[in-house]
Amino acid sequence: MRTLIILLSLLNTFPCKKEAREHEKTLQSAPINAQGYQFISYKKKELSADNKINIFEYPDTKISIEYNNSTYFGYGTKSFNIYQSSYDLDSGDLDILRYDNIDTRSQIFFVELNDYSLRTYHIYVYKSNSMYYLGELNIDLSKIIEKVNKINIEFNIKQSDENFSVQSIVNGENFSTLNYKLGNPLNVYKKYNNIDEYVFGNTQQTTEKNESNDESFLEENKKTPEKVTNHLIFTKDKSGKLVINTEILDYIQKNTTDSDNSYTIALSKYVTSLIINYYDNKSSEWTEEELFKIIGYSSNTTDPLFKKYWKNNFNKWNNGKEGYILGFCNTAYHDQIWNKLTSNFKKNNYYNLPYLEDMVWYGSDFDKTGAP
Repeated sequence: MRTLIILLSLLNTFPCKKEAREHEKTLQSAPINAQGYQFISYKKKELSADNKINIFEYPDTKISIEYNNSTYFGYGTKSFNIYQSSYDLDSGDLDILRYDNIDTRSQIFFVELNDYSLRTYHIYVYKSNSMYYLGELNIDLSKIIEKVNKINIEFNIKQSDENFSVQSIVNGENFSTLNYKLGNPLNVYKKYNNIDEYVFGNTQQTTEKNESNDESFLEENKKTPEKVTNHLIFTKDKSGKLVINTEILDYIQKNTTDSDNSYTIALSKYVTSLIINYYDNKSSEWTEEELFKIIGYSSNTTDPLFKKYWKNNFNKWNNGKEGYILGFCNTAYHDQIWNKLTSNFKKNNYYNLPYLEDMVWYGSDFDKTGAP
């Protein structure tokens, strides 16, 4: 059991909010009683020439943070890797806190967003040459900040194997305790030889996605299909435009059977979750036009497979309740999107996809009882 105590000492006076915010920007967070971890301060923080990429220079490496619909966290020593996460960075002054564990050779990064009375931390863990996104932590100081002249925030972090317990302590009193579990490592969104290639747009940049088109990679990940369907098929280029990996979609189409359908099920679950997030939770990194295109390309893959196989193996297709997308759009979101979605498909000539138009007709036959 290892315990990490982090003290963010924000010695603020509050004659007015503007002065308080300006004062906060000058303070560097520091650790207290850090057992096993050592606080590593960056030497310099700067913005790229186009003011899009925050660069934090450490003695041994550089860290980059960029936001363009998604957040891109860059890290690397021998090569420079970009990791994509879907949280918003437009919600406060940005800083980063780094702590190294010399025993386990792991690192913890807190991406801090300071919006005066709200502090948000996105936590990354780097170990064994892999990057993990641990989760988000929020501290709302709105009921405290106007009543005191000094704010002390402590994080008491306990780690046991893959489990993390993060206790937030504000001015000596317990604020909250959140538990996290280390999940699968983040996939490398893009890989560069060094940070300069990333910052200055050198064309030598490569992507992990090319390697993941290899059938051996896709075979190896059948037991964890979400690593592929949720991260590698629909991505964004550096300008923020939707990129679709059709080679993975082709693989799914060619290799799915009535009993080997893990990628089809995972893809349909992922896309339906995007629909729910967009229309119910009002949270999405995609525009509606992009979402429609994602639905089109996905359903062109999943829905013909569902139609072909689900009646041959009810258990693997959850009695016909999983593995399709357009039937979900028609029954669960008919009033919100069905007419707009199908009109968009028609306007775009069904993206020249071979099965999409037929699958629209098939999806229109779904009702609340299920598949036709």
